Amino acid sequence: MTHFHRFHCVLTGAVLAVTLAAATSGQDGGKKALSIDDYAKWRTVGGTQISAQGDWVAFSYRQRETDEELHIQQLDGDKKYEVTRGSSPSISNDSRWAGYYLSPSFADAEKLRKEKKPVPRELVLLELATGEKRTWKNVSSFSFAKSSLALVVKKNKAEGSKAGGTDLILRYLDRGQDLLLGSVSQHAFDKDGHSLAYTVDTADGDGNGLYLVDLSTGALRALSTEEGKYSRLTWDEKGTAIAVFRGKDDKELEERDNFLVAITGVGTEGQKEFTLDRSKA
Repeated sequence: MTHFHRFHCVLTGAVLAVTLAAATSGQDGGKKALSIDDYAKWRTVGGTQISAQGDWVAFSYRQRETDEELHIQQLDGDKKYEVTRGSSPSISNDSRWAGYYLSPSFADAEKLRKEKKPVPRELVLLELATGEKRTWKNVSSFSFAKSSLALVVKKNKAEGSKAGGTDLILRYLDRGQDLLLGSVSQHAFDKDGHSLAYTVDTADGDGNGLYLVDLSTGALRALSTEEGKYSRLTWDEKGTAIAVFRGKDDKELEERDNFLVAITGVGTEGQKEFTLDRSKA
Protein backbone atom coordinates (compact mmCIF):
# COMPACT_ATOMS: atom_id res chain seq x y z
CA MET A 1 0.00 0.00 0.00
CA THR A 2 1.37 3.42 -0.96
CA HIS A 3 1.77 6.34 1.43
CA PHE A 4 -1.08 8.12 -0.35
CA HIS A 5 -3.45 5.19 0.14
CA ARG A 6 -2.49 4.91 3.82
CA PHE A 7 -3.21 8.63 4.25
CA HIS A 8 -6.51 8.22 2.41
CA CYS A 9 -7.51 5.32 4.66
CA VAL A 10 -6.60 7.21 7.85
CA LEU A 11 -8.52 10.31 6.78
CA THR A 12 -11.51 8.34 5.44
CA GLY A 13 -11.67 6.35 8.65
CA ALA A 14 -11.68 9.53 10.69
CA VAL A 15 -14.48 11.06 8.61
CA LEU A 16 -16.58 7.88 8.77
CA ALA A 17 -16.12 7.62 12.53
CA VAL A 18 -17.27 11.18 13.03
CA THR A 19 -20.22 10.81 10.65
CA LEU A 20 -21.42 7.49 12.05
CA ALA A 21 -21.15 8.70 15.64
CA ALA A 22 -23.51 11.55 14.85
CA ALA A 23 -25.85 9.62 12.57
CA THR A 24 -26.59 6.52 14.70
CA SER A 25 -28.37 6.13 18.00
CA GLY A 26 -27.33 4.00 20.95
CA GLN A 27 -30.44 1.81 20.74
CA ASP A 28 -29.71 -1.50 18.99
CA GLY A 29 -27.42 0.28 16.53
CA GLY A 30 -30.44 1.50 14.59
CA LYS A 31 -30.35 4.65 12.53
CA LYS A 32 -32.52 7.64 13.33
CA ALA A 33 -33.50 10.90 11.74
CA LEU A 34 -31.15 13.76 12.57
CA SER A 35 -32.39 16.45 14.90
CA ILE A 36 -31.13 19.94 15.69
CA ASP A 37 -29.36 18.56 18.77
CA ASP A 38 -27.48 16.07 16.58
CA TYR A 39 -25.93 18.84 14.48
CA ALA A 40 -24.00 20.10 17.48
CA LYS A 41 -22.29 16.68 17.78
CA TRP A 42 -20.84 16.75 14.28
CA ARG A 43 -17.13 17.25 13.91
CA THR A 44 -15.31 18.31 10.77
CA VAL A 45 -11.83 17.25 9.68
CA GLY A 46 -9.51 20.13 8.81
CA GLY A 47 -5.90 21.26 8.72
CA THR A 48 -4.94 18.15 6.75
CA GLN A 49 -1.35 17.71 5.62
CA ILE A 50 0.79 14.84 4.41
CA SER A 51 4.56 15.17 4.68
CA ALA A 52 6.72 15.66 1.58
CA GLN A 53 8.13 12.13 1.99
CA GLY A 54 4.68 10.63 2.57
CA ASP A 55 5.50 9.12 5.95
CA TRP A 56 3.49 11.41 8.28
CA VAL A 57 -0.02 12.83 8.19
CA ALA A 58 -1.59 15.57 10.30
CA PHE A 59 -5.24 16.57 10.66
CA SER A 60 -7.56 18.10 13.23
CA TYR A 61 -11.09 17.52 14.50
CA ARG A 62 -13.29 20.57 14.92
CA GLN A 63 -16.61 20.81 16.69
CA ARG A 64 -18.82 23.79 17.51
CA GLU A 65 -17.92 25.55 20.75
CA THR A 66 -15.34 22.96 21.83
CA ASP A 67 -11.55 22.71 21.80
CA GLU A 68 -9.91 21.59 18.56
CA GLU A 69 -8.07 18.26 18.61
CA LEU A 70 -4.92 17.80 16.53
CA HIS A 71 -3.64 14.40 15.38
CA ILE A 72 -0.17 13.75 13.95
CA GLN A 73 0.30 10.15 12.85
CA GLN A 74 3.12 8.09 11.34
CA LEU A 75 2.00 6.09 8.30
CA ASP A 76 4.83 3.53 8.32
CA GLY A 77 4.93 3.07 12.09
CA ASP A 78 3.00 3.33 15.33
CA LYS A 79 3.90 6.82 16.50
CA LYS A 80 0.91 9.07 17.16
CA TYR A 81 0.55 12.46 18.78
CA GLU A 82 -2.78 13.83 19.97
CA VAL A 83 -2.90 17.47 21.04
CA THR A 84 -5.92 19.14 22.61
CA ARG A 85 -6.26 22.75 21.42
CA GLY A 86 -3.66 22.17 18.67
CA SER A 87 -4.23 23.52 15.15
CA SER A 88 -2.71 24.49 11.77
CA PRO A 89 0.02 21.81 11.61
CA SER A 90 3.02 21.97 9.29
CA ILE A 91 5.63 19.23 8.72
CA SER A 92 9.20 19.96 7.62
CA ASN A 93 10.32 18.52 4.28
CA ASP A 94 12.76 16.11 5.94
CA SER A 95 9.94 14.72 8.15
CA ARG A 96 11.92 15.41 11.32
CA TRP A 97 9.80 18.23 12.69
CA ALA A 98 6.21 19.35 13.03
CA GLY A 99 4.99 22.76 14.08
CA TYR A 100 1.52 23.69 15.28
CA TYR A 101 -0.34 26.36 17.22
CA LEU A 102 -1.58 25.82 20.76
CA SER A 103 -4.51 28.06 21.65
CA PRO A 104 -6.36 28.84 24.89
CA SER A 105 -9.44 26.78 25.69
CA PHE A 106 -12.63 27.71 23.88
CA ALA A 107 -14.09 29.15 27.08
CA ASP A 108 -11.02 31.29 27.78
CA ALA A 109 -10.84 32.48 24.18
CA GLU A 110 -14.52 33.50 24.21
CA LYS A 111 -13.98 35.44 27.41
CA LEU A 112 -11.05 37.35 25.88
CA ARG A 113 -13.06 38.15 22.74
CA LYS A 114 -15.95 39.49 24.81
CA GLU A 115 -13.47 41.71 26.65
CA LYS A 116 -12.12 42.79 23.25
CA LYS A 117 -8.68 41.48 24.10
CA PRO A 118 -6.36 39.58 21.72
CA VAL A 119 -6.41 35.80 21.93
CA PRO A 120 -2.77 34.70 22.29
CA ARG A 121 -1.44 31.46 20.90
CA GLU A 122 1.78 29.54 21.31
CA LEU A 123 3.85 27.76 18.70
CA VAL A 124 5.04 24.25 19.49
CA LEU A 125 7.95 22.68 17.59
CA LEU A 126 7.74 18.89 17.89
CA GLU A 127 10.60 16.53 17.08
CA LEU A 128 8.68 13.64 15.57
CA ALA A 129 11.18 10.87 16.38
CA THR A 130 11.56 11.70 20.09
CA GLY A 131 8.48 13.70 21.04
CA GLU A 132 10.61 16.53 22.44
CA LYS A 133 9.04 19.99 22.25
CA ARG A 134 10.10 23.62 22.11
CA THR A 135 7.51 26.35 22.68
CA TRP A 136 7.30 30.07 21.85
CA LYS A 137 4.60 32.36 23.21
CA ASN A 138 2.57 35.14 21.57
CA VAL A 139 3.20 33.95 18.00
CA SER A 140 1.71 35.45 14.85
CA SER A 141 3.00 33.00 12.21
CA PHE A 142 5.70 30.42 11.44
CA SER A 143 7.19 28.55 8.48
CA PHE A 144 9.86 25.95 7.71
CA ALA A 145 12.59 26.51 5.13
CA LYS A 146 12.27 24.14 2.17
CA SER A 147 15.77 22.86 3.01
CA SER A 148 14.61 21.99 6.57
CA LEU A 149 17.62 23.95 7.85
CA ALA A 150 15.55 26.45 9.79
CA LEU A 151 12.21 27.56 11.16
CA VAL A 152 11.10 31.20 11.39
CA VAL A 153 8.76 32.32 14.16
CA LYS A 154 7.11 35.73 13.87
CA LYS A 155 5.96 37.24 17.16
CA ASN A 156 3.01 39.56 17.62
CA LYS A 157 3.90 43.22 17.87
CA ALA A 158 4.32 44.43 21.42
CA GLU A 159 1.49 46.65 22.67
CA GLY A 160 2.35 50.32 22.21
CA SER A 161 5.28 49.61 19.88
CA LYS A 162 5.91 52.38 17.34
CA ALA A 163 8.14 50.22 15.16
CA GLY A 164 6.80 48.98 11.85
CA GLY A 165 8.36 45.57 12.43
CA THR A 166 8.27 42.98 15.18
CA ASP A 167 10.57 40.32 16.62
CA LEU A 168 11.44 37.37 14.39
CA ILE A 169 13.09 34.23 15.77
CA LEU A 170 15.22 32.15 13.42
CA ARG A 171 15.57 28.61 14.74
CA TYR A 172 18.48 26.56 13.37
CA LEU A 173 16.91 23.11 13.55
CA ASP A 174 20.03 20.92 13.47
CA ARG A 175 21.88 23.05 16.04
CA GLY A 176 18.89 23.75 18.24
CA GLN A 177 19.83 27.44 18.44
CA ASP A 178 17.68 30.57 18.19
CA LEU A 179 18.67 33.87 16.58
CA LEU A 180 16.55 36.90 17.48
CA LEU A 181 16.05 39.43 14.68
CA GLY A 182 14.44 42.66 15.85
CA SER A 183 11.94 45.00 14.15
CA VAL A 184 11.44 42.71 11.15
CA SER A 185 8.63 43.88 8.87
CA GLN A 186 8.86 41.27 6.10
CA HIS A 187 10.78 38.04 5.56
CA ALA A 188 11.02 35.32 2.92
CA PHE A 189 13.11 32.22 2.23
CA ASP A 190 14.65 31.76 -1.19
CA LYS A 191 13.39 29.00 -3.49
CA ASP A 192 15.60 26.23 -2.07
CA GLY A 193 15.40 27.39 1.54
CA HIS A 194 19.12 28.10 1.99
CA SER A 195 18.80 31.85 2.58
CA LEU A 196 16.45 34.12 4.50
CA ALA A 197 15.92 37.71 3.38
CA TYR A 198 14.20 40.21 5.65
CA THR A 199 13.52 43.92 5.98
CA VAL A 200 13.88 45.98 9.16
CA ASP A 201 11.52 48.81 10.13
CA THR A 202 12.44 50.44 13.47
CA ALA A 203 10.58 53.17 15.39
CA ASP A 204 13.18 55.85 14.61
CA GLY A 205 14.36 54.49 11.25
CA ASP A 206 17.85 53.65 12.48
CA GLY A 207 18.93 50.28 11.13
CA ASN A 208 16.22 50.12 8.47
CA GLY A 209 17.28 48.04 5.51
CA LEU A 210 17.32 44.76 3.64
CA TYR A 211 19.32 41.91 5.15
CA LEU A 212 20.26 38.33 4.29
CA VAL A 213 21.06 35.29 6.43
CA ASP A 214 22.92 32.30 4.96
CA LEU A 215 21.22 29.37 6.72
CA SER A 216 24.11 26.96 6.05
CA THR A 217 26.80 29.13 7.68
CA GLY A 218 24.76 31.52 9.82
CA ALA A 219 26.45 34.51 8.17
CA LEU A 220 24.36 37.70 8.22
CA ARG A 221 24.94 40.55 5.80
CA ALA A 222 23.30 43.86 4.92
CA LEU A 223 22.17 44.11 1.29
CA SER A 224 20.83 47.68 1.37
CA THR A 225 20.70 50.18 4.23
CA GLU A 226 19.83 53.51 2.65
CA GLU A 227 17.53 55.79 4.64
CA GLY A 228 13.85 55.02 4.22
CA LYS A 229 11.24 52.30 4.69
CA TYR A 230 11.61 48.99 2.87
CA SER A 231 8.55 47.09 1.63
CA ARG A 232 7.25 44.48 -0.83
CA LEU A 233 10.17 42.08 -0.42
CA THR A 234 10.18 39.66 -3.38
CA TRP A 235 12.55 36.87 -4.50
CA ASP A 236 12.76 35.91 -8.16
CA GLU A 237 11.74 32.38 -9.20
CA LYS A 238 15.33 31.10 -9.22
CA GLY A 239 16.09 32.50 -5.77
CA THR A 240 19.10 34.51 -6.99
CA ALA A 241 17.68 38.05 -7.04
CA ILE A 242 15.63 40.24 -4.69
CA ALA A 243 13.49 43.32 -5.33
CA VAL A 244 12.12 45.77 -2.75
CA PHE A 245 10.63 49.24 -2.60
CA ARG A 246 12.45 51.90 -0.57
CA GLY A 247 10.82 55.23 0.22
CA LYS A 248 10.14 57.96 2.76
CA ASP A 249 6.82 59.00 4.23
CA ASP A 250 5.58 62.42 3.16
CA LYS A 251 2.62 64.05 4.93
CA GLU A 252 1.68 65.83 1.70
CA LEU A 253 1.34 62.54 -0.19
CA GLU A 254 -1.31 59.88 0.27
CA GLU A 255 1.14 57.13 -0.72
CA ARG A 256 4.86 56.73 -0.22
CA ASP A 257 7.03 57.72 -3.18
CA ASN A 258 9.34 54.72 -3.65
CA PHE A 259 12.57 53.78 -5.33
CA LEU A 260 12.74 50.28 -6.78
CA VAL A 261 15.80 48.44 -5.49
CA ALA A 262 16.87 45.20 -7.22
CA ILE A 263 19.80 43.03 -6.15
CA THR A 264 21.12 40.28 -8.42
CA GLY A 265 23.57 37.48 -7.69
CA VAL A 266 22.46 37.54 -4.05
CA GLY A 267 25.10 36.16 -1.71
CA THR A 268 27.73 35.71 -4.44
CA GLU A 269 30.88 37.63 -5.40
CA GLY A 270 28.99 38.96 -8.42
CA GLN A 271 26.25 40.55 -6.34
CA LYS A 272 25.06 43.89 -7.77
CA GLU A 273 22.50 46.49 -6.70
CA PHE A 274 20.34 48.48 -9.13
CA THR A 275 18.11 51.41 -8.14
CA LEU A 276 15.31 52.91 -10.22
CA ASP A 277 14.14 56.44 -9.33
CA ARG A 278 10.60 56.73 -10.68
CA SER A 279 10.83 60.52 -10.91
CA LYS A 280 13.81 60.25 -13.27
CA ALA A 281 12.64 57.25 -15.28
